Amino acid sequence: LYLSGKSSRLDIANPYCFNLSFSPDGKQLAALVPAANDKIFIYDFERQIMTRLTNTPGNDAVPIWSPDGSQIVYENDRDGSADLYVIPADGSAAARRILASPLDEFPEVWSPDGTRIVFTRITANGKVEICIMPIEGSEDPLVLFPSDQSNWMPKISPDGAWIAYV
Repeated sequence: LYLSGKSSRLDIANPYCFNLSFSPDGKQLAALVPAANDKIFIYDFERQIMTRLTNTPGNDAVPIWSPDGSQIVYENDRDGSADLYVIPADGSAAARRILASPLDEFPEVWSPDGTRIVFTRITANGKVEICIMPIEGSEDPLVLFPSDQSNWMPKISPDGAWIAYV
């Protein structure tokens, strides 16, 4: 298994999983499982079972675990563009939309303190911007590194002081 340093085959019904994201403790794996409407599933390494997490209408993708492992942010396209949603990782409550816009947004990384989400969005002219916003959605997103060029793949340093990007 993952934590033991040994590799093993995951015993899952659908071998086609995408957007893999390990939980912070390494005991679970969130993944997009493609179907007529793509959904997010959680694989539990200890119990060796896979459980469907999302039931949002439309397609769900790009699950990203919160630093404490309690929540997952993901994107959903039910309204014609990719919007951001958050759901408890244990499925104990329904997903809630935290950002809706006519642009496509894709979650990238949580801040180390779990209060903000960094995401990319595709602008009307096709440029990719890196943005940040509180996970509670109480403020408008802030565009980081404004530029004429596209910016990709943001990662936050463990202390939250720095953001690296391409």
